[in-house]
Amino acid sequence: MSVNRSYYATFHGATAILEKKGIKTKKHAGTNHQFGLEYVINGDFDNQIAKIFSEIEDFRENSDMMFTFMLMKKMQLKF
Repeated sequence: MSVNRSYYATFHGATAILEKKGIKTKKHAGTNHQFGLEYVINGDFDNQIAKIFSEIEDFRENSDMMFTFMLMKKMQLKF
C-alpha cells in the first residue's frame, strides 16, 4: 500500500506543477513524459528525480499486479 501512496503523491505533485504551466495530460505515462520535457531537460529538476518518478511508477504497477494475483489465487481456493 505504501508504494501506491508514494507513487500517487509523486504523480499528483507532478500533475500540479504541470498544470501551473497550463499542461494537462490524459495518462500517467503522459504526465511522466511531460514532467521530463518541461522540468528535467531544462534543469529545473535533477535527472535523478525523473528516474525515481519512473521507478516508483514501475513499483506501483508491479505491486498492483502482485496484489491482484494474490487476491485471485485466494478466491480460487475458497471455491
